[in-house]
Amino acid sequence: MLTPLLLLLTLALLFFHALWRALSSPLNALPGPWYARFTSLVLKWHEFRTHRTPYIHALHLRYGPAVRIAPDEVVFASAGAVKEIYCSGGSGFDKTGFYDLFKVYGRRTMFTTLNKGDHARRKRILADRYANTNVVRPQSLDGIAERAANFVTRCCQSAGGSLDIYVSLHSYAFDCVTHHLFHPRGADSLLSSKDEEIMREVTFDDSLQNRLFQYYWPTAHKIFGKMLYLFAKPRETPLADDFVLDTCAQTDTASFTLLNRLQGPSFNLDDLDVAAECLDHMAAGIDTTGDALCFLMWELSQPRSMTYQRRLQDELRANPGANFDQLPFLDAVVMEGLRCFPAIPMSLPRYVPAGGRTIDGFFLPGGTAVSCQAYSVQRTDAGVFPEPDAFRPERWLAPKGDAERKRLFFAFASGGRGCVGKHLALTEMKLLLQAVYSRFTTLPDATMTPADMEMSDQLISSRPAGQNNLVRSCQQTPRAYPCTELYGGKINVSQIPACLFSLQPNTATMASLVNVRRDVSDPFYRYKMERLQTKIEGKGNGIKTVVVNLSSVAQSLARPGSYLIKYFGFELGAQTNLDPADDRWIINGAHEANKLQELLDGFISKFVLCKKCKNPETDVHIKDGHITLDCKACGQRTDVDLRLKLSGFMLKNVPKKTKKDKAERRAARKAKQNGKGDENGSGGDDNSDQASPNGEDVGGIESDDDALTRKIKSEAQVLENKKVEVKDDEWAVDMSEEAVKARQQQLPGEFKQKLVLNGDDEDEEGEGGGNTVYDQLGTWIQEQAEQKGGVAAVDDIEIYVKAKELGIEAKHRTVLVLVQTIFDENICAQISKRAAMLKRIVSSERHEKALLGGTERLIGHLAGEHPDMYEKIVKILQLYYHHDLVSEEVVTKWGKKASKKYVDLATSKKVRKAAEPFIEWLENAEEDDSEEE
Repeated sequence: MLTPLLLLLTLALLFFHALWRALSSPLNALPGPWYARFTSLVLKWHEFRTHRTPYIHALHLRYGPAVRIAPDEVVFASAGAVKEIYCSGGSGFDKTGFYDLFKVYGRRTMFTTLNKGDHARRKRILADRYANTNVVRPQSLDGIAERAANFVTRCCQSAGGSLDIYVSLHSYAFDCVTHHLFHPRGADSLLSSKDEEIMREVTFDDSLQNRLFQYYWPTAHKIFGKMLYLFAKPRETPLADDFVLDTCAQTDTASFTLLNRLQGPSFNLDDLDVAAECLDHMAAGIDTTGDALCFLMWELSQPRSMTYQRRLQDELRANPGANFDQLPFLDAVVMEGLRCFPAIPMSLPRYVPAGGRTIDGFFLPGGTAVSCQAYSVQRTDAGVFPEPDAFRPERWLAPKGDAERKRLFFAFASGGRGCVGKHLALTEMKLLLQAVYSRFTTLPDATMTPADMEMSDQLISSRPAGQNNLVRSCQQTPRAYPCTELYGGKINVSQIPACLFSLQPNTATMASLVNVRRDVSDPFYRYKMERLQTKIEGKGNGIKTVVVNLSSVAQSLARPGSYLIKYFGFELGAQTNLDPADDRWIINGAHEANKLQELLDGFISKFVLCKKCKNPETDVHIKDGHITLDCKACGQRTDVDLRLKLSGFMLKNVPKKTKKDKAERRAARKAKQNGKGDENGSGGDDNSDQASPNGEDVGGIESDDDALTRKIKSEAQVLENKKVEVKDDEWAVDMSEEAVKARQQQLPGEFKQKLVLNGDDEDEEGEGGGNTVYDQLGTWIQEQAEQKGGVAAVDDIEIYVKAKELGIEAKHRTVLVLVQTIFDENICAQISKRAAMLKRIVSSERHEKALLGGTERLIGHLAGEHPDMYEKIVKILQLYYHHDLVSEEVVTKWGKKASKKYVDLATSKKVRKAAEPFIEWLENAEEDDSEEE
């Protein structure tokens, strides 16, 4: 009799203890459903039904940005909570045991490490492989572009057959991520059915319920696991496992790949650790990018978003040779797509540290599970995102509110444990969209319903419920040709009304472009030039050939036009004449354009292409009787054969900055304005007057849809650049106090008290003293600041327009001027406001170095009156890094050695000494994406 009574008393005590804990919990102050105080079963029910994300979002809409969802779990949706949970201390709070579900081969990867110390050690090994500078290396970028071409080819070749868009997008993501991990041993699932099977095995996995059961009830899972298999299958990926293990056993991968890095002898990772890390990255790279593209292309295909699709097509047609990251509306479309349909929309759980923390005004005891989900963080603040549920790409083009939008952008998480692959994902998405929407118009298929595209939550990502994307794709043509219908599992050819073909590409312009290396057939090869055009004039002995567009071709190759015309003359044994004022490049005799094009291939091979990587990204250096090609892509320096006839001409005719060159530049600009020019490829050489590596229109300036660009285009005037001679001893500029003062005396007005310019390495503008175009820009900014009551009132657009008028909007020395004019002792508060403009200009490692050098000068100048300036350097570097104005590699290298290149050595040492905490921060991988204070 005592035993049953004792049992009842025990149960009663346990019940009242649980009730007392529920009623006395510090979490009771948080809003939320009443049942969340007592049980998490309702939450688990929604998780098992793949509806956790919409369930939590509905709670946020009802209760606000802080909601209690279980007895010991709270979710947030505010910028302050994101900063505290994911960024405090560098990497935020430690992860929960939930991440144990993502172990691979029983090993922890960088993603599954629970505490920040273990994470930092692993991240230190592999982070550089995902740096943007590594992702956009030619070998890496060309591989992604090749796979985008494969996607388009599959679309075009499937007319009359069938094509599954959902599968194709995930195949594209699979091929791209394995290219980055394993090249040249990456997968080709867009071309190989065997590789596609591996992708399907990973993508169509349905192990959610089994894995959740394992996480919540591990003991029961061990006992009933085999029985559970009948209802909920475990994750099984034997094909993917074998593919990764076999590939990781190889040792011949490219230098930019992750596998190459992990196999480094100094890291002491065994074979299983290496394979586990690679498989984890591969699985993450397939689902996230594939699902995000699927949702985004579906939205662009809706009638409500057709305006945006047309606007995107207009931008792509207007800039056929533009770099993918210089197209502002494409960037806006991707950002809005990731806001509305984040690749990982679900919660990222963390444990509150011991001692508790206060978040959004609520105290949370240690051990409480807290999280934010991107889907809600990016949708609940209508003040930052008006109409938060609507797809509105134009919101990302508005300068107002830019900082607030970025603080609430959580698609890649935040802090040191944010998505390490964000640059790779953005590159893949932009290249694919650029390839598709420059060729096709996508429309929804009549058989599709909204339910087919509802989010179906998996463990951490979400996919379309039907795992298909029924979209028709109409190929853009000048006439109403039959179009290809792409929908989920089928592509049919049908006659589409002519109205669907209202968006016509500029076929004449596109047809005139050829690859700089004509032996490369890839349509996505990034280096383009115009096909040579000739005109025969005269008769008899007076017959001659005029190369009509030689100025534009020369500019695309970053070589003076005189080199090309003389090379043709030498090869043909004909006299040449040139008159750049009229853009008339003449060869005596009659010569066909095709013959000259073949000769041009020889010129490119001998005087443009790098001998090692075969990319046309070389600068020409002529000194001491030698001609050297310096490759900016791989760093190789090779000598040009001096036995060539053109070599002798080049040695005797080193271009000077004369009126003749000015006329040549004017002719090139005229050709460009007439629709003849499409400069791209490598940057200019020391003797070239190119405005930028991609021609005059850096950053997608030709987009009629970008508000900033429209204003720039309407206000900018084409002016003649003022040039000065190059000095050979720019590395030996005297930085003594007397020399600096002497140069300052040459500058006008108050500006000489602030702006200090000296020549930069390999800079064609020479020494900064005197009235150069850079002085003009600095003086103009100073005058505008005086007229408007302070430099803060000088608008970014006006500054950019002025730089464009002077022809220096893409020069790295422009950055030196800007840092010393638009910033003052309040630089920490000013960087974020100027970041958008600076990002348009800071486009290479040289620009980043100029930014750091200009900052050194500014701090050195201001430190006399404001001794605390040295203390601000850490915050300044954090802000530069946060806004992607500097890369980890450049900052780390800069911080290791003082230099008198921009300031005196003593000041340089002081600046770098003050910057040591930030440099150590980067080296220890404690923070990848710090938030603003």
